[in-house]
Amino acid sequence: MITTLVILTIGLPWLGAVLVWLAGDQRPRLQQILAVAFALAAGAAALGLLPYCEEKAIINLLPVGGVFGQFTFA
Repeated sequence: MITTLVILTIGLPWLGAVLVWLAGDQRPRLQQILAVAFALAAGAAALGLLPYCEEKAIINLLPVGGVFGQFTFA
């Protein structure tokens, strides 16, 4: 669950940025709706991580393979 929330918190803004870019400048209303929707979704994912906060550090490893190795979140 934590891994999914971390990936969503990081990935949703990037996905939203790509979709806003693909929407094009001809549809500013769609761009605004997409930007707000993905920002709210990423914020909700970040808020979903709050119950997992503790006084000690939680280290979460995300293996991404290849040349990148592992991402570590504390």
